[in-house]
Amino acid sequence: MNRRAWRSVPVLLIVLAPAAALAPAAAVSAGVTEVVSKGAGGNETAGAASSPAVSADGSQVAFESKAALDPVVRSGTTDNVYVRDRRAPGHTVLISRALPTTYFGSRGNAVPLPAAALEQGGNDDSVHPAISANGRYVAFETVATNLRDGFTQPVRRIVLCDRDPDNDGIFDELGPDGLMDFRYLDISAAPEVTGSDPGLSGDGTVIAWRETSPETSGSTVVGARLGLDAQGRPLPVDPRAFIRPETTGEVGAPEVSADGQHLVFTMGSCRALAACSDPIGSVQVYDIGSDRLTRVDYLPDGSFSGSADRPAISGTGRMVAYQHYLAPAGPTVTVVVDRDPGNTGQPGPATPVAASIASRDTVGRPAEGTSPALSADGRYLAFESSADGMHNDAQGTERTAIVVRDLTLDATRERSALPRLPGELGSPAAAPCSNQVCPATGPSTSPRLSANGSVLVFTSAGDDLVTPSCCAGAVFARVFQPRVIGSATSFGSVQVGGSATRAITLHHSGFGPIGISSVSVTGDAAFVLGSAGDCPRTILHEDETCTVSIDFRPATPGTEHAVVRIVQTDGTTVDVPLDGAAIPVPPGTPPTPSGNLVVTPNPIDFGGDQPALTVAGTRTVQIRNAATIPITVSSLTVQAGPQTTAADFIVVTTDCVARQLVPGTSCTAVLRATPQLPGPRSGVLVVSTSDSAYAKQVPLTSRAVQPILLANPAVVRVGRVTMLHGQGFPPGRTVTVTGTGNSTRAATDRNGQLIMPLLVLSQSSAGTWSIVASVDGTTIRTQTTILVVPGSYQPPDFTVRR
Repeated sequence: MNRRAWRSVPVLLIVLAPAAALAPAAAVSAGVTEVVSKGAGGNETAGAASSPAVSADGSQVAFESKAALDPVVRSGTTDNVYVRDRRAPGHTVLISRALPTTYFGSRGNAVPLPAAALEQGGNDDSVHPAISANGRYVAFETVATNLRDGFTQPVRRIVLCDRDPDNDGIFDELGPDGLMDFRYLDISAAPEVTGSDPGLSGDGTVIAWRETSPETSGSTVVGARLGLDAQGRPLPVDPRAFIRPETTGEVGAPEVSADGQHLVFTMGSCRALAACSDPIGSVQVYDIGSDRLTRVDYLPDGSFSGSADRPAISGTGRMVAYQHYLAPAGPTVTVVVDRDPGNTGQPGPATPVAASIASRDTVGRPAEGTSPALSADGRYLAFESSADGMHNDAQGTERTAIVVRDLTLDATRERSALPRLPGELGSPAAAPCSNQVCPATGPSTSPRLSANGSVLVFTSAGDDLVTPSCCAGAVFARVFQPRVIGSATSFGSVQVGGSATRAITLHHSGFGPIGISSVSVTGDAAFVLGSAGDCPRTILHEDETCTVSIDFRPATPGTEHAVVRIVQTDGTTVDVPLDGAAIPVPPGTPPTPSGNLVVTPNPIDFGGDQPALTVAGTRTVQIRNAATIPITVSSLTVQAGPQTTAADFIVVTTDCVARQLVPGTSCTAVLRATPQLPGPRSGVLVVSTSDSAYAKQVPLTSRAVQPILLANPAVVRVGRVTMLHGQGFPPGRTVTVTGTGNSTRAATDRNGQLIMPLLVLSQSSAGTWSIVASVDGTTIRTQTTILVVPGSYQPPDFTVRR
């Protein structure tokens, strides 16, 4: 990925307190902070480190440092690029590795030395790393002349390192010669041209950088699509195929969206005459597939900022954040722009955007927020701030801290006219100050977030983020540790042979996303999981809940105990206690009502091998009263889950609502599934009854196929036509296809197929182009790639500059 939590909530059964009453405690949420810029052997260092970048899952962190953190580095006079693998047992590896050296004896004969003695770091600075989503590819800027890319001229350039050239999934292996088995690719245009500040897509195949040339004034943004061989090793790219958005003046460091479709950068003028690595002006998004440059530095009133810089972009290019200088003397704030507020799947100028100042305090006042970073999913935002009222800790410290916000929660509360909750302090000191939690003593800067926002990395001049105190100037990682909580539940007294049902609401507690892998009941057999509802495979965020249904069916007298066991995706287990008293039936008394409603089928699977927006199936559901007393069904509703929209499942007809079912009788309902998006869909049929003890929840599942787009031929000359063949699209819908600077529309047939020509315009540059097909009015999209060539295409040698 490119360089560049949650508060405990009172848990009630069935009835929840209003959101406004759930006031958060002024305390930092559960999490752990660790030093990242530590040596290969695990020794912590106080050496300066900067420019952190993090992989999608947060396990791989790249950074630059002068410290000797790998045994092959002999000195600390130059900056080198390292990657720390945070997973147990954890290790740090040098990325900017030099060519092996040979020791010559007094008579000039070569003397073999151990491989470890041959490896070393660069002889000049290597900085500004960017890392791919899985951590395999690392791009960086360097002026070293002895790196293993084989380039020896003292020119600032971009190098890409492959940490797994044998493609076995294991990084940082030694080769047969005892040297680190890395492959390097020099990405440059010409010897006199300099490249800096690289950005990298999630799969590592799209790279962008700042380029300066003596032939032009100012700087430009340049990008390249990299092909991969059968082992996933990047192939050289002809400079003639470089992506070159039309820019003017100076540009800032580009950031690449995780999907590799968008570049974001600042275009403007220098803030200082001494250097222009950070110009101020407008924020531009370049959509690679459509060859379109769009200005996006919108303000909430619809005007442009014009004084923006340091932009960040989400994984799909939908969300953009940047810092804006309020006039005339206001704070520098972070603005977030939603390029697709209607969720059409088509961000860009054709879609009205929504902009908001995200760095506000809890009473809504704009406050300092600089150097923003977005999670790839676009939900979480991190920024630097020394303002009061920004996070859930001691205020008035004037310490520059990292603040993290949940943008989705902010928008939800704003729509409900509720005040914003405090942001999460991402750089807390390990020890309390004045009986409160404070930010680290030194400024914390340069935040970066993992793909889902669960891991934050940053640099800090503080030495009090960990215990014992150490490592001022290091790179740190803050791992948020939210939990699922639920209230202990008592079923009271139930006669033997009877039953009772309780719904247990599970709440998110802390900060950050948390997934639920499974839900089960462990303990006395009298407790049975009625339905896990939408909880399994759910990702919960703050203020979100899911519900499970538990039946208590005692067979013998006595006190029964069990737990609802929730296994989270991070491997931790949460138990919610259950208890109930089974009482015998008094002699001579009529039996206590027993039994329950029986729903058939349960669960309900509608199948689905058809395109989205078409009917996957219709199911007739029978609801039978298997109890010994009448039960009144008050309503049948479909509850949408995290992976479901309300239109995925509907109740078509039913004779159950407001009907009393006497024992042994039944009613029916007809349900229909129409998946709104490709992939698996899930929901819950809720059967509500006048006596909540008899309510039922039935899981609903369906799915739709992912549309496919193919181009034939896939290698096309400029000015020629390729035929696009699509299948799996919704039938009879208009599809917009963009790519190679072209945009055209066509309708799918009744089978969801699409056949249309695509002209490669004469002004299209050579290289790999993404062809994107989007169903109008929906977020359904797919893509393919074509190679545009001016003539015969012969890639240059892997390590030779052209």
